[in-house]
Amino acid sequence: LSNARDEKFLLSEKGQDQLAMAIFRAFREYKYTVEKKDLKLINSADTLISSGPQKRRVSETRKVETLAADTNTQSRTIVERVWYRVQFASSADDKPLNSSDFKDLPEVKKYFQNGLFKFTSGNFETSKQASAFKMEVIKRGFTDAFVVPFYREKRITIEEARRLTGN
Repeated sequence: LSNARDEKFLLSEKGQDQLAMAIFRAFREYKYTVEKKDLKLINSADTLISSGPQKRRVSETRKVETLAADTNTQSRTIVERVWYRVQFASSADDKPLNSSDFKDLPEVKKYFQNGLFKFTSGNFETSKQASAFKMEVIKRGFTDAFVVPFYREKRITIEEARRLTGN
C-alpha cells in the first residue's frame, strides 16, 4: 500500500474485520445471484462469525429469571443452563418475529451478531433434541439450518457448550 494510514487501518483488528465482512458480503451476494436464490432471507450457512467483540445484541424474547419457589410466591433463580436452538436464517435487515417468512416455525427469536440479524426457532435442553427439530426446520424449506447453543441468552460456541455441560 502506498498510503501509510490505510496500511495501518488494514493491519488493525477493526480494519481486518471490516475487510473480511466486505469480502463476505460480496461473496454472499455473488453466490445468491448465481444460485438465483432470494436475497431477502439469507440462510444461516452463509453466516460469518467473527471472533471480535460483539457490539450489540437484539432479543425480542423475555428472559425468565425466576420462578415461584412455594405458595408464599418467594422466587429463586432458575438454574442457569445451556439451551439449544435451530438457526435457520440471517439477514442484514431486521424482520419482525411474526413475519410471514417464519409463520410455520415455533418460538422464533433473533439476535444481532457481526452486522446481521440471526433468526432461531425452538429452545431445547439438549443438542440431540435440537438436532431432531433441525430436520423439521429443513423440511420446512430452511435447508441450511443448524443447531446453536446459548447461555444466559448469549450465543456461545459448541466448545463452550460442551465445557459448560460437561459433555
